[in-house]
Amino acid sequence: MNNNNEFLLEFFSEEIPAKFHEGAIEDAQKVFKKILKTSGVKYSNCEAFVSQRRLTLLVNDMLYDNSGSDTKRGPKIDAKQEFIDGFLRANGAVKEDMIVDGDYYYLKIAKKDVDIRTIIQSMIEKFIELMPWKKSMRWYLEGEAKLSSYWIRPVRSVLCIYNRSPMDIYLKEFGITASNKTYGHRFLTGSAEITVNNFADYSQELEKNYVLIDFYKKRTLINDEIKQIAVNMGGVIEPDEELLDEVAGLVEYPFIYMGQIDEKFMHLPPLFITTVLKMHQKFFSISYPDSVLSPFYVAITNVPVTDEIKEGLNKVTSSRLSDAVFFYKSDTDLTLDDFALRLSNIVFQEKLGTIAQKIARMMLLTNDKQEIRAISICKADLATEIVGEMPELQGKAGEIYAKFHGEDESVCTAIREHYQPNGQNDSLPTTTIGARISLFDKLDTLVGFFGVGIYPTGSKDQFALRRAAYCIVRLLCDFGCDEQCDKPSILGSETISDYIKWLIDAYSDQGVQLNPEVHNEVLDFIIDRLKVFIGTTHDVPQNIIDTVMNSYHGNVFCYKEALDRCKNLNRFSTDYPDKFDMIKTAYKRAIGIMGDNKADAPFDIAAIKYDNEHQQRLQKELLQIHSASGRSYESAYNISVLFINMCDNVCIMDEDKKKCADNIALVTKFIDYIHDIVGVIC
Repeated sequence: MNNNNEFLLEFFSEEIPAKFHEGAIEDAQKVFKKILKTSGVKYSNCEAFVSQRRLTLLVNDMLYDNSGSDTKRGPKIDAKQEFIDGFLRANGAVKEDMIVDGDYYYLKIAKKDVDIRTIIQSMIEKFIELMPWKKSMRWYLEGEAKLSSYWIRPVRSVLCIYNRSPMDIYLKEFGITASNKTYGHRFLTGSAEITVNNFADYSQELEKNYVLIDFYKKRTLINDEIKQIAVNMGGVIEPDEELLDEVAGLVEYPFIYMGQIDEKFMHLPPLFITTVLKMHQKFFSISYPDSVLSPFYVAITNVPVTDEIKEGLNKVTSSRLSDAVFFYKSDTDLTLDDFALRLSNIVFQEKLGTIAQKIARMMLLTNDKQEIRAISICKADLATEIVGEMPELQGKAGEIYAKFHGEDESVCTAIREHYQPNGQNDSLPTTTIGARISLFDKLDTLVGFFGVGIYPTGSKDQFALRRAAYCIVRLLCDFGCDEQCDKPSILGSETISDYIKWLIDAYSDQGVQLNPEVHNEVLDFIIDRLKVFIGTTHDVPQNIIDTVMNSYHGNVFCYKEALDRCKNLNRFSTDYPDKFDMIKTAYKRAIGIMGDNKADAPFDIAAIKYDNEHQQRLQKELLQIHSASGRSYESAYNISVLFINMCDNVCIMDEDKKKCADNIALVTKFIDYIHDIVGVIC
């Protein structure tokens, strides 16, 4: 491997929280690449690595090019002589040194010979300043009465090597002088220093000292190991990317241990066991192929597992599961109706009342008995012991307890599904009841928060209102809103506007007065999220989205239809760009012709007798298409061709007022047709 001009930088610190590792890799690489570019440094590759106690940057073929010259722009060529003379004096040049390019004088200035150490120090200082840790801290520098710069955790040493030579740069930000030394595993190698010369040495020596710096390599190693253990047991490990990311960040070097759950805990609902293992212990559960939970789990530890460690792991696991048994027994001694009564003691939002009041408002949005029953107990598990201990079980625990007490299957499922979706990638409900209650819940939240003046601002959205609206859009687009959709509509015969009005009235009946603009604010907000959803999820350009969305008058429309129209128009414009350009050209020409004439134009073109063959062809085609069911973008293209031909052969704004009005009627009908089929073209 060629290590010439290789730059290696490591910040060795206290433990970096596991949840920040993957994001920090991306951020560090992005920031340092930007610094390299602005520092005038050439390089071939830049990589970042984050492990439990270090952030590492590797730059290959890094070279500061101080040959040649930079070009500096001077005054305009017609500037006053005094300005030109001043520019020359300031740069120690004469007029003959300047060149003319366009309207300006330019001066070539030789690059200064800068020591690479100075460049490197400047880059490190900028990186410390710009690295965007999600959370950061400061600490008192050793032996000094001043605070460090911000970093994720206290930095203990800095390794800096360029072209196999250590850069003993003093970093005042951390009160540390960089060196070519680092440290291995905290517990397995202690404080022994490791001296390295390049990245190959660095990664190999660290691995010998029980540190894997490559997050993804470590993650893959863990995943392969635990899958093999499960296979050896005749089982499988359910995919859990979140847990895999976390355990990869918790250890410097993974050691695998398979433990066993005491048989006395296996009567618990499997979900309670797996949640305890995951959330409290960071363990992977093993299931058999028939989805029956096995009594075995896999733990990832940072040190080799001794008998003492095994005993400790099993003891803590049993203690956690004993708590779950107690909670389960306490919860099942009561019904969900009993817990629902306690929701009046749980605040939904300070200005909007309690969870019980939220439930009461949601129940007013339906007359269906099963939906009313599901709504009445859908949040009852918030008052249970198990959800109090493990909030991530809300909805899921409610479903389990509803089944325990013999509730209808659709009600049980709806209790869990009404939390879905909970984000961009979360799964959608599978039942109409679950989807409707999810819609009611999220819509109530938006109406309430907007009604009391709580909005998302900039990047801040403390109450996840954007996410709520985005999830509403996903529900409306998946559960159709017209007869052509493949799923029953979750809106029934009502509209989103209707539900918002009913919620406003429900808040008012509870004594909560919302601002008078809340109806339109919520509708506009949801439609804005629809545009984001179409653009990001389905990769539709903004001009196509605007073309379709601007064709709707008011806010009453089918969200799924709007999505499908955007997708179809985008496909047509991509597959047939020339035809789409023809439609745009004809439409814009029609709009230009119209001006303010539409209001006075007759709309019944069937009764008009046109003299010109081009008018007659357009009239005939428009009448046939408007009465046909198979209208398409292809027909819009054909009509656009006929329209352009008519405009080229007929004086639309004829001096004869009757002929002019008849022509305007034809243009108006063409525009209306394009609006119906394509949209308001931007």
